[in-house]
Amino acid sequence: MMSDDWSCVQSLGQEAANAAFKKHWSSWITQADISRIKSYGLNTIRISLGYWMTEDLILPGEFYPILARG
Repeated sequence: MMSDDWSCVQSLGQEAANAAFKKHWSSWITQADISRIKSYGLNTIRISLGYWMTEDLILPGEFYPILARG
């Protein structure tokens, strides 16, 4: 079972995981979602980011998705 980013990348391999995460990240929230949130009177959203989003923190042999290569 792949319950986290590390396991997913390790299981799929770097290139396949990069492609899967790129697709996920480009579609997990849309402009329609933002408009709906705004229609509820909300003006703030929380976006959780992994520390590894700064790709220079990823060490060789670590299994994190890398958008720039995907």
